[in-house]
Amino acid sequence: TCQCCSWSPKARAYKNLFGVSISFMIVFSVFLAVVGLQSSINAADGLGLASLATLYSTFVFSGLYASTVIHLFGTKYILIVCYLGMTVYTISNYYPQWYTLIPGSVCIGMVYGPLWASLNIHFTTVAIQYAPAAEESSAYLVSWFTGIFTLLYKLSYIPANVASSVILLNGREENTSIIDTSLGDI
Repeated sequence: TCQCCSWSPKARAYKNLFGVSISFMIVFSVFLAVVGLQSSINAADGLGLASLATLYSTFVFSGLYASTVIHLFGTKYILIVCYLGMTVYTISNYYPQWYTLIPGSVCIGMVYGPLWASLNIHFTTVAIQYAPAAEESSAYLVSWFTGIFTLLYKLSYIPANVASSVILLNGREENTSIIDTSLGDI
């Protein structure tokens, strides 16, 4: 390896931590916005609710094979495939029909369990590898890295909710009154 381009153990650990965390934050913000709008925008015939039910019921089962898939492909490749699965689900919402949303929901549900498992494994592995160089206990670094990831993960809710609010408020501009006047004067 080239000595001028080599990373210190600390830089390598934080590069892994922030690279995965920030990329997850970006992808998950879009996913959360789409999920938050499902039952409102795709309300016809219960399509949005069916899509969410399919997504989360598939997610329950995806945890059963997560360890096998991670063992075969490794955490980094699983993360890439999971990000692509989230992208497929988001794209399926551009033409919301039963034949696009339900397969998109199955796709994201199938990768959702391995996604969360691989994130935890990845951060734990990076923390354990970095612990001797940092002269810290691996348990401390695992909790530190998990805390940083959780911070960025929870921050992804802000742009998702802002996007959902903007979309829902724009749809309400035709009827600017929020007061129900159908009962007449009281």
